[in-house]
Amino acid sequence: MKAYLVISGNVQGVGYRAHAKRAAHQHHVRGFVRNRHDGTVDVFALYDKPEQLQAFIRELDRKSESFIGIHVDSIEVFRPGELGFKDDAETETTAEFQIRF
Repeated sequence: MKAYLVISGNVQGVGYRAHAKRAAHQHHVRGFVRNRHDGTVDVFALYDKPEQLQAFIRELDRKSESFIGIHVDSIEVFRPGELGFKDDAETETTAEFQIRF
């Protein structure tokens, strides 16, 4: 199964992509994460069970009490067939979760 996520908030320059990679590994999600030019982050996720995606999203949704650090304002989740879903052909060939630049 696939999902495309757009994460907004203070998610660039604070180690968010590394956090996403750790969370993906923990929940057996494949795919990749990358920064976008508008300050948000893209996640292309492949998973076997809906529970894996749900647990992964819970891990991605970090809120920091400090001024500095990761603070997610929103996570938009798009699945195939939904308006806003983006697919990346390279996602299918990824055996693990990667940080892309």
